[in-house]
Amino acid sequence: MSIVNEPVARYFPPSSGHYAIKPGFYRLGHDFGNGAADHRLFQLDRQFSHYRRAKQSARSEDLDKYLCFTDAGRTWEPMLNRFVIAQLCAEYPEQFHLQQTGDRQQLDCHLTGDSLVFAADGRYLDYRPGEQHTAPPYRSGLDALAMQIQEDLALVCLNGAENRLCAIHLCQPNHWDPREKIGGDFAGIHQPVPDMARINARAGQLLQTCLQQGPFVRFAWGIATDARLNHHPEPPPGIDHQQWQGRAFDPARPAAWLRVERQVLQALPQTPAVLFTIRTYHTPLTRLSVREQRLLYQAIAGMGPRHREYKGLADPAPLLSWLHALSNSA
Repeated sequence: MSIVNEPVARYFPPSSGHYAIKPGFYRLGHDFGNGAADHRLFQLDRQFSHYRRAKQSARSEDLDKYLCFTDAGRTWEPMLNRFVIAQLCAEYPEQFHLQQTGDRQQLDCHLTGDSLVFAADGRYLDYRPGEQHTAPPYRSGLDALAMQIQEDLALVCLNGAENRLCAIHLCQPNHWDPREKIGGDFAGIHQPVPDMARINARAGQLLQTCLQQGPFVRFAWGIATDARLNHHPEPPPGIDHQQWQGRAFDPARPAAWLRVERQVLQALPQTPAVLFTIRTYHTPLTRLSVREQRLLYQAIAGMGPRHREYKGLADPAPLLSWLHALSNSA
């Protein structure tokens, strides 16, 4: 098995000092200061093992909590497999090698040691695990491929003006349950988000734009009081719910992270579907620059009550007080 020495990309979405609900699309490749990483659909870096362990933990707990399909998702999965394989081999040829034998293809994944076997049309057939066996065994191509990358993956299928979440592998959820969202449309999936009415009304148009003019990248952000990647709303058995949430700021022992999601919206070639990649990053608030700390303070202070509640910041005063002290201590 090999390693990746790439630095971790860094993004700071609250750079305006204002919190707003908007699509916020940028062209994939927009320069955010991360060099080649900003151009890539998938970002492999020196934290790969950390993300791999988080996904292994989620899968071993209960794979059905994190991997969901509709019939349409299973129909389009071979095309999804083919696209992801081609993208990985193009972006990281030193880490992924595809060899063809008759009507079978084998993807050798050097980061994990896994060898994944597919039919020529993209149907998942089998795998040979690397040194660290994965339990439970890979259930599908989406499952196997998602374990070779740091991103989570979701597929939205379009049918005219309609859209549905038809497949998802989400081992790093940010307080939402894939089982409750699978088969739902854009508006239904984002129903808990305040002030989404205007965006929901344009959902079909936005997704068609992604099909025709993408790929695009956008960001979502929030505050966490731990750096755990998995914040599924249902904790594993035996773990306290409040502790699991990662939204309990303690002024006596202050610690908080800026949790950022980089979401890339990529048309799946030859299908009426859009692939979403979701990559999570954590930056301790103590490692933000003074300017960033002050902009973040402004963005949180300017949130309306419903947005604060949605972000787990119903009472932001203790966090804001600490953040203010941080930005004035330099």
